[in-house]
Amino acid sequence: MNKQSANSAKSANKWYKNCFTSNISQWYIDSVASSHMTNSKFIFSKLDESYKGYITVANGEKIEFVGKGEINLNIFIGNDKHNVIMSDVLLVPCIDSILISVSKLTENGHNIIFKSNECYIEYSNGEQLRIAKKFDDMYIYC
Repeated sequence: MNKQSANSAKSANKWYKNCFTSNISQWYIDSVASSHMTNSKFIFSKLDESYKGYITVANGEKIEFVGKGEINLNIFIGNDKHNVIMSDVLLVPCIDSILISVSKLTENGHNIIFKSNECYIEYSNGEQLRIAKKFDDMYIYC
């Protein structure tokens, strides 16, 4: 590894460690997922555990979900805190990561903008909030 690559890796690793406020798992912006999904029951602000069923994932496997509800994401821009409410989030105990569905965000009237190294949510008033940074070819919530 050359010096420039080593510095890039060090910088990416520093961002990666400082970026997340949750140590539950990584939050991925997923353009293929049909629903928001998490394995973490305690991050829901509202949860209906009577809502159960199965969802088909990318490899064709059906996995069980055991609830549906809302999660509040706090996004900080400088010292300003913005609250994004994700609704219809499925509680899926067997997944390893939290998936933020692009299609669900756009169904709720938001535009999602992907740039070379960042992902933004755009509100109807034109305000844009960065919700993810690119790391190893994946957009990860930050």
